[in-house]
Amino acid sequence: MDSQSRPDDPIPVLPPLGDRLRERRKALKLTLKDVADRADFSVGFISQIERGITVPSLTSLVAVCRVLKVEVGTFLNSPRVASPFTRHDQRRAYALAGSPDNNIAYERLSASFPGSILRSTVVHTPPGHRSEAMTHEGEEMFFILQGGADDRD
Repeated sequence: MDSQSRPDDPIPVLPPLGDRLRERRKALKLTLKDVADRADFSVGFISQIERGITVPSLTSLVAVCRVLKVEVGTFLNSPRVASPFTRHDQRRAYALAGSPDNNIAYERLSASFPGSILRSTVVHTPPGHRSEAMTHEGEEMFFILQGGADDRD
């Protein structure tokens, strides 16, 4: 049997997002205020995330991850891709459960290997979806498979 993920393989269950963020913050010896100030959020918002009261949007999570000096993917329960290529019928969709963006699904295309820089993901968004602006290091490429700016309901 090969080591490639199958669509019906169970995705490992991770501890709650807030617990993992708190653990990372404490490992860096940062206070809630340190993280809040550096991510430009309130202490209450960071506290609510850590206590599981609020699930951040992907954009907010990216900002917190920058402060915690860790990739956002560390906190997503995305399936691992063992092969250097993926097939459409073998990719599993994943999402940031419970977030305002939970109607967005992601499919990981690229494998992770030492020295890899490019990470490719298919993002499925509903028609007319708008979200807060997200900035990050690196580049993005958009390839619209269906619909477009002129497609209006």
